[in-house]
Parts: sequence; structure tokens; C-alpha cells
Amino acid sequence: MKGRIATVAAVAGAMLLASPPGRAFYASGPRWPAGSNIVMNLQQGAPSASLIDGSADWDAVTEGALAAWNPFLNGVSFRVAKNAASSTGLRNNVNNVFWADDVYGQSFGDAIAVTQWLYYTESNRMAEADVMFDRKRNWNSYRGNLRAASGGGTLIDLRRTALHEFGHVLGLTHPNEHGQTVTAIMNSRVSNIDTLQADDTNGVASIYGGSAAAPTPPPSRDTLASGTRLSGGQSITSSNGRYRLLYQNDGNLVFYDDVDKVALWSSGTTGTAAGQALMQADGNFVVYTAQGAAVWASGTPGNDNARLVVQNDGNLVLYRADNQPAWELGGRR
Repeated sequence: MKGRIATVAAVAGAMLLASPPGRAFYASGPRWPAGSNIVMNLQQGAPSASLIDGSADWDAVTEGALAAWNPFLNGVSFRVAKNAASSTGLRNNVNNVFWADDVYGQSFGDAIAVTQWLYYTESNRMAEADVMFDRKRNWNSYRGNLRAASGGGTLIDLRRTALHEFGHVLGLTHPNEHGQTVTAIMNSRVSNIDTLQADDTNGVASIYGGSAAAPTPPPSRDTLASGTRLSGGQSITSSNGRYRLLYQNDGNLVFYDDVDKVALWSSGTTGTAAGQALMQADGNFVVYTAQGAAVWASGTPGNDNARLVVQNDGNLVLYRADNQPAWELGGRR
């Protein structure tokens, strides 16, 4: 048996174990308000044995799945909290992610994971979302095709299941249950697909506005504001026109002196297929590949509403909301 993934006003979304062939995303209606930091409280703790992909614990796996969605979100972003002792239950004002024996008193049935959420029916505004994974299943974390469990059945990959469930948290449902045939992580049955697909990212773009990539900034623009990003070939430039931060199509982020025609610094991410260089809402400036993998970061999370500025003195500075620098790259003065 392969697993089914499930969503609840309260609404529920579930994932099942084998997948019919996957045509377009399907949005459920409710969405998080613009500007939301969707804080997910991770409560799955440590595994009983080492995980196949080397992840430190279950929470590291689900944290990675949340991060994979962030580059494709406009106006909202996932944030992480870790509090294993936090209470669980709908209407507790916490978005819980945890192992469970049942779905708040109801059987999982053939679902391997279920997302339940509450929303305001008048406005379709999301209020809370809880994600439950069936504790009784055989779980691990790995990439590639599904594997067999040593005791029979399927060894379920937590990461791809979590990617699916967090799509429900964002307001996506199962395209294959709405007469559509697509390749998508959001299809109702777990499969050999282990990364977000174009249909998935197009789906969240349809809910949260525009394409996943920000418009090309004007050449004179010197600031990357919180929640904005550079796509391949885009740049921001100091107001005097000398210094330029360019996210190249080869995936490398490079800081140039255009007067002396030299590269002052690079992220060293050439050849990773350009995705996005994102000034995240949490203050971390991150380079993501086209597949959503983070390959470089400024290491500055915890600085909400920070901004990145290319200065006339040749410095590239990430400023906190209080205008104090959180990270600085020295160029030329």
C-alpha cells in the first residue's frame, strides 16, 4: 500500500501512499493575509536511528521542506519555531507540526499525513493550520524513488510528505482530484516525485499574487527590500552607478565595480542553475537554485524587515529595521 496525503473550516487535506499520473494546481480558496509570517511550530524531535539523508532530526527535515516553499512565496513567508512541549489542538493559536496517533480523535484511515486548518468564512483568511503525521507508519528521510521498508510496505519519506502538507497550509489542494493530470508534489498520493514542481509553484503564485519572481528592478535602484528578490540576470546598483550586485544566469551572485571593471566578491555558486536571490522576511539573504535548494546565505535570520543596500562607498550592507548593520561586505572606499 502506498500512502495518501489529507486537508479541514475546520478543513482537512490528506496524503495517501502510489500516485495516479499526475494537469494543473488547484487552490482551495482560503489564504494567509499579505505580510503574514506563517510560524510553524515543529514538534517531531529526534529519530530512533540515523536518517538516510543525514538530517540531524525530524524537525530539521520539516524545516528544510518549509524553506523549499519560501522562494516561491510573495508577501508571506514560512517561519520556524521549535517547542516540543507546546500544546496541540485546533483553536490554540499555534500552527503545530507533530507525530500523532489519530487526527484529533478521528482515524488516519489510509492517510499518512493530514493538515487541518481554520479560516474565517467571511474573508477566506487563514487563521491556523496543524499538520499531523501518522506515527504508526515507517518513516525516514531520503531522496529519489520510494523505497521498501525492511518489514514490508513503503518506507515513507518525511520530506516529500511535508512538502505536500505545507502546500495545504498555503491553500493548495490535490489537482488530481479535480480532473487534472499533472506532475506535482500536491497530487494526493505519495510518489517518486520528491521536489516541488512547476505546477506546485505556479499554484502558490496564483494565490499570493504574480509570478514567483519579482519584477526586474530599475537599474538605478540600490536596495533590495524585505521580501523581494533578484532572478537570474537582475541586479541592484549603487546610486552613483559604480557598484552593482548581479545575480547571474549561471547561479553566481557577484558584486562588481563597474568603473574598474572587476568583480569584488562572489557567492561561489556558479553552475547551480539560477533560481532566486531572496531578501527573506526574517532578515536572511539567501541564494536558491531553480529547484529551491539554498546554496548560500548571509546567516542573518532573526532580523525581520531587513534590507540590502549597495552603497556609493563600495560596501554591500544588510541593515536591520533599526538601521544598524547586521551583515556587511566591504568593497572599495
